Amino acid sequence: MIVLALDTALEDCAVALRLADGTIVRRVATVGRGHAEALMPAVAAVFAQAGIAPDAVDRIAVSIGPGSFTGLRVGVAAARGLALVAGRPAIGVSTLAAHAQSARAEAGAVSVLALLPARAGELYGQLFSADGTPDGPAAVLSPEAALARAAAVGARLAGAGAPEGGVPVVHRRSAPAIEAVLALGQALDPAAHPALPLYVKPADAAPQTGGRIARR
Repeated sequence: MIVLALDTALEDCAVALRLADGTIVRRVATVGRGHAEALMPAVAAVFAQAGIAPDAVDRIAVSIGPGSFTGLRVGVAAARGLALVAGRPAIGVSTLAAHAQSARAEAGAVSVLALLPARAGELYGQLFSADGTPDGPAAVLSPEAALARAAAVGARLAGAGAPEGGVPVVHRRSAPAIEAVLALGQALDPAAHPALPLYVKPADAAPQTGGRIARR
């Protein structure tokens, strides 16, 4: 199976292509807010290096958040557009699930509480069992609640939101490894994991819902 993975949820602009023989071609750059300009050239570069056309992919995976409002939309729009052109499914991969997958790749089969910074000192968090199964939906937690939850089940922490407090931490990276997005994109059911942005809290830049202001 040939899988393309995109991650623009956080500071990185990451693209990876897994070929049928398991070879992975990747481009990862920390761009901050420049995802719209960086993403498609990176996609073109991995296809050129692999020597295949975009319509050769079997599926396209994209990180869907939690993450930045604009970054998520850049990645999701690109994934859905590429999927439409290729006639292939686009799969949404939670950024928290990808962090947990990254942690298991580093630490083995362990339970993981994936954590990312939210607003006002809070955290986006989701607990995953040792086999990667989510234990409930993503939620907003205080650092104290996150530590208590992880300690209660013997989970390790992963992600940039991991607080100090005596619970083992696998990593504190902001973005998960793009290989984790690839692995989940290959394994997940497209019907159950659509490529749609995931917002655990309402986005700051919400579209206008009221009536238009009358012009004079």
